Amino acid sequence: MKIGEKKCIFIFKQYIELLPVKVKTITRTVSPEMLSEKYIKNKIAHNDYYYSKHADQERQNDQLSLLDVEESILSGRILEHYSDTGRGKSCLMVGFTKEGKPIHCVCGQRGEYIVIVTVYIPKPPSFKTPFERG
Repeated sequence: MKIGEKKCIFIFKQYIELLPVKVKTITRTVSPEMLSEKYIKNKIAHNDYYYSKHADQERQNDQLSLLDVEESILSGRILEHYSDTGRGKSCLMVGFTKEGKPIHCVCGQRGEYIVIVTVYIPKPPSFKTPFERG
């Protein structure tokens, strides 16, 4: 690992792998029982997050870099809140890379960390636009 790089933890059942990741910053607020944009963005900026194995596979399938995902979260907003999907509260965030590529991320919380549950580029028929379901 090079100087200045941080680690991102990937967890899948009992499997843990550490990979290098870069970091950035931003802010905002919502109700305390829901994940807020400010909270998620702060955790991403301070490298207090990890990808699920599924999210990393989906990221690679859509040829998205770790930086693409970070940029989209840090520039994004919450589109939908999910109170409890069996794994705790989560939300769907929509954001854009610096090149303007739309990205959806489902973010959850596990302890003090944000978990990126899945990542994908929104496309029809599921989504008409990055902000509107199909």
